[in-house]
Amino acid sequence: MTIAVRSHDELLAAVPHMFGFTPEESLVLYPFEPGLPRVRVDLPTLQTARKAVWESLEVPLGRHARPGAAVAIICLTAERVNAEVASEDLRGRLESVGVMSPLRLWADMDRWCDLDRGDGRHAHRGGSHPNRRSDGRWRSCATRGEPHGAGHLAHR
Repeated sequence: MTIAVRSHDELLAAVPHMFGFTPEESLVLYPFEPGLPRVRVDLPTLQTARKAVWESLEVPLGRHARPGAAVAIICLTAERVNAEVASEDLRGRLESVGVMSPLRLWADMDRWCDLDRGDGRHAHRGGSHPNRRSDGRWRSCATRGEPHGAGHLAHR
């Protein structure tokens, strides 16, 4: 099966389909190209938990990383600060095994934000997110804008 996404909304909509459930309080790695695994772990909120997550990912990611390997880091949580800290920590650790992370997203039940842009201008405000269904899953978005730093994302 091929999953192709062309926008942040489509990437967020793809997450439940990748795992067969809607992750909450989770950190997800979405590889931009085949070769690296898709990963979902509980969002590590403490430094000791971030270290433990990295210890479980370092060898498999390092083994499969090829030159130019890249992943999106997606944090699904109500606490944006936890998403910023955990994703930035993981980004630095990923670089140590040659995996770049040009895209970091945060999403909760009502909004999402590109953490790398830092200004929150992409965060949806007020009411429910237009691409969140009543059952909590993300629906695909008709918008075809390219994700920042990602270009066309595809994974088999």
